[in-house]
Amino acid sequence: MIIDIHAHTFPEAIADKTIANMEKEILKGQKMVVKHERIPTLQGLIESTYNGGIDLSVVCPVATNTRQPEKINRLSVEYNEKMSENKIFYFGAIHPDCENYKEIIDDIVAMDLKAIKLHPDYQNTFFDDEKYLRLIDYAANKDLGIIVHAGEDVGFPGRVHCTPNMVLNLWKHIQPEKLILAHLGGWRMWDEVEEKLAGLPMYFDTAAVLNKKFPVKISQEQFARIVRKHGADKVIFGTDTPWYDQKQALEDFEKVGLSANLIHRYPHELSGGQLQRVCIARAIATKPKILVLDEAISALDVSIQAQVLDLLKDLKKELDMTYLFIAHDLQAVANLCDEVLFLYQGNIVEKISSDRLAFAENEYAQRLLNSVIPFKIS
Repeated sequence: MIIDIHAHTFPEAIADKTIANMEKEILKGQKMVVKHERIPTLQGLIESTYNGGIDLSVVCPVATNTRQPEKINRLSVEYNEKMSENKIFYFGAIHPDCENYKEIIDDIVAMDLKAIKLHPDYQNTFFDDEKYLRLIDYAANKDLGIIVHAGEDVGFPGRVHCTPNMVLNLWKHIQPEKLILAHLGGWRMWDEVEEKLAGLPMYFDTAAVLNKKFPVKISQEQFARIVRKHGADKVIFGTDTPWYDQKQALEDFEKVGLSANLIHRYPHELSGGQLQRVCIARAIATKPKILVLDEAISALDVSIQAQVLDLLKDLKKELDMTYLFIAHDLQAVANLCDEVLFLYQGNIVEKISSDRLAFAENEYAQRLLNSVIPFKIS
């Protein structure tokens, strides 16, 4: 079952105006263009969920004042009554300034909304504030999930109300079993997440982190390190739709030879070839013109190497991409590349087309080619 744990909708009457204002603020504050990928209403999410092959999309509503939770939660119950038909489920909402927070949480439990969404930036409250401490403690004791926007928010540059240090401060007092930190533990704060939070008994979701249309600073290497250190069983799939296209994610999987049912598997359940295809899928998600492949097949056995090379050739043709292919395997280089550069002690010592490798003139290049039977130079 493929579940998107982090989705958003807006009421039809205000959806277009609200999302336009949000994107305007992002452009103003961050100097970057972020565009929504679907109609930002419930109907838009229903269509996206069906078209994208998602089994269930979970909406995370945010209460921005104390008057909203009652209405949001009542509507969530109404929407959830059609879950089997629409494939949409709504969590509950609460604001830290609500003095009747216990009553609201009790209602959320009675309504079977499963979890609450907190957004410290929109709610203008630091995550380690006493108001959040009491609320989260009570919710955890009621066995509710708690999903929290963590790290920066693209709409609020320089205004961070949930940092890794704040999470640790809260953790000193309470350790909720179902705490989910959105955006892989902290948007744009992944160095601190890796150092201070990865490995603790809490969950991260992947909302927006894998969307290369956002100015994501995390590298593939750091993403992999965090997942390995934290544990893949504590990392949950999320998109942050409408700012990330659900269908595109699954299409990227299919494009690199992976079936859609692999998306909910843990990394340790995938073969080496499947893992490499996942990495390629992530790299081509934004249809880059140039793709750097550094020892992309070196850890695979020969048969899987051939499959990945065939895949790369097909994608190169289909997407009109240029590869910078870095490798020690000259047979793979000759198989994939048009032009070949030989480097020795940091300098380019030979540049030659792949169909003329047997005619290389540089001594170092000749020695390398002589070590590979098909390129034996007399």
